[in-house]
Amino acid sequence: MRKKKLNILSFNWHEPYICLLSETGHNFFIYEPFMGPNLQRRWNVNFRPVPKNTVIVGKDEMQRGLEQGHFDVIICHNINDLLTVKSYPNTPKILVFHNKLSTEIALGGNTVDRAAYLGQIKPMLEGVFPVFISESKKADWGLEGEVIPHGIDVNQYGAYTGELKSVLRVGNRVMERDLMLGFREQVELCSGLPTTLLGDNPQLEESRTSKSWDDLKNHLRKCRVYLNTTKEPYEDGYNLSMLEAMAAGMPIVSLASPSSPLTGGRDGFVSDDLPILRRSLELLLNDQLLAKTMGEAARLTVAEKFPISKFVFRWNDVIARACDGGLEVKDSVSKANVWLDYAYYPATTAHYLRRAFEKNHHLVTSGASMPQEVLKIWNLENMKAPILNQDIPRTVARDAESILARMPKGFAPDFFLWVESGLDGPPPGLELLTIPKAAYFIDTHLHLDSHINLARQFDVVFLAQREYIPAFKERGIADVHWLPLGCDPEIHGKRETAKLYDIGFAGSVTPQHQRRAALLEKLQRCFNVKVERVFLDEMAELYSASKIVFNNAIRNDLNMRVFEALCSGSLLLTDNAEGLTDFFENRRHLVVYNDANIEELAAYYLQHEDERESIAKNGRDAVLQEHTYAHRAEEIIARLRARRQNALAGNKLEHYFHNLRPEVIDLVPQSVMRILEIGCAAGETGGALKRQNPAREVVGVEYSNKAA
Repeated sequence: MRKKKLNILSFNWHEPYICLLSETGHNFFIYEPFMGPNLQRRWNVNFRPVPKNTVIVGKDEMQRGLEQGHFDVIICHNINDLLTVKSYPNTPKILVFHNKLSTEIALGGNTVDRAAYLGQIKPMLEGVFPVFISESKKADWGLEGEVIPHGIDVNQYGAYTGELKSVLRVGNRVMERDLMLGFREQVELCSGLPTTLLGDNPQLEESRTSKSWDDLKNHLRKCRVYLNTTKEPYEDGYNLSMLEAMAAGMPIVSLASPSSPLTGGRDGFVSDDLPILRRSLELLLNDQLLAKTMGEAARLTVAEKFPISKFVFRWNDVIARACDGGLEVKDSVSKANVWLDYAYYPATTAHYLRRAFEKNHHLVTSGASMPQEVLKIWNLENMKAPILNQDIPRTVARDAESILARMPKGFAPDFFLWVESGLDGPPPGLELLTIPKAAYFIDTHLHLDSHINLARQFDVVFLAQREYIPAFKERGIADVHWLPLGCDPEIHGKRETAKLYDIGFAGSVTPQHQRRAALLEKLQRCFNVKVERVFLDEMAELYSASKIVFNNAIRNDLNMRVFEALCSGSLLLTDNAEGLTDFFENRRHLVVYNDANIEELAAYYLQHEDERESIAKNGRDAVLQEHTYAHRAEEIIARLRARRQNALAGNKLEHYFHNLRPEVIDLVPQSVMRILEIGCAAGETGGALKRQNPAREVVGVEYSNKAA
């Protein structure tokens, strides 16, 4: 069995990136390489402090560790690193590509022949795992490998104030690397404006390095706006410094790029027109409130698109495969191809499952997004979260077959999952899909009959509320399972904050919630009770700031609040619900009240802090161990894999012959009118090509009578 914590040797070329790698939890040994005969690159604590699980080693210590087999894997950051350790072929190696090859050649004065260089280094890459920090860098090198974008923990950066009326720029050697960092554009845009430049730039008098990691974060919080001028085709539309500025809540003004994570006008201003960018800088410098609003949107964007959890998972996956000696650069066989369909809404079960699937599996999403008018109707204007795009929006593909035809090249879904979000139903045409189809119903306690009718379209049905399983089975839905709700620790987790309230409640109190309103009124007569309709991070902050979190179910439902409140680390005071005691023990993980004793229980646990906090800790440990959406996602996959295996075992050939091949469809130009398919099997692909354009003539030839 492999050690849980590995010993990893790496090289110090990029302190912030080494710190990101240290989040994987392994033991890192960092060698400071020589940049010339007498010039060694030392760790710069002004950029980052050395992580606790990281040790700086000298040349002798590195060589001794390599000779004695002390290191489980080596992470290199350039070809010179590989050359340094080439005489140790038995130690697994990973090579990180931080820049584009075309950029490195251009920065070197275009004196290197690209084809000749690639020809020289390809033999060196045999047995090495390549990792690229973006899709564009992988495409530029033209090599196989894993893409692992940066990961950002937004909780590390504090609260933005924007009190300093200054344009912040961050970068090392920005003038020397003008072609990729846009130094000339920076000078033109910032002429006459208050500006701050942080970085190692010895030729620029106005630049200084940050005094410390805290000094850098202080600038990210206080400076009004961040300017990004990374330039296509030499660099992505972002870099780590820009992502960190977003994490701190800074609004971004940026040159346009196809790979930019920004949405112009929401989390920043994006343009390739310098006069427009100049006016954008001036606008934000003169409007602190607008800067704060856009900066908060930027923080949410980076949290969604560059989560540290995904970075850590993907790196640990690559490290594990490198140590196991699997030299093929492909995702581990445990990963599933998940097709998730739902109407996007950021505070719903479907969104939390989306996040869980994205971290551990391959995911394509389809469906509608929440319209702005629905935000108003549902009174959700204070929900501070971006409305994400679906990979395949309902506006361009309304039925299952047309969605399938638009799948990314090489992506063949293992199964289809529709999750109820209250905004839209599943796409029509599910009966044409040959992969297992599943539905996850959340509010069956409110919509029993309609859910049973919808369930007939699916092979597997999951219910958030267990008590309705018999009703489904009585109506002929055989493959139905209880899948309780859960929590997302990154969203619902404990916040380090003072306990401001005796009791906190996040949710609706309307005329339809008469019992809930009466119970809250009871509590408010005796205690400091905070009631607010907040979502996501703000909800977690409210729960964390409360000594007790109150919960009240609508119809005996085991609701989301149970798991989310427990995840916050505060004591949950809840009424009973179907299935609650299957997972949690009263007065060990949470406290169960009835309408008569709720005030007495609240008073007792407010007075007995040690007992209250002990129960709260037990509850939090319980949900983190068994009740996150990552656990729910794996259960879904396990059941659907079992369903698929059973189907293949019983009718393997028939299933295979009815496969649709979207990657083949993508290769056929729309203008082609006569198509001959050799080996057409049951004709699924030819049928889809015909439906794309009914005027086409599509002919299939199949040797096997059984297949045809």
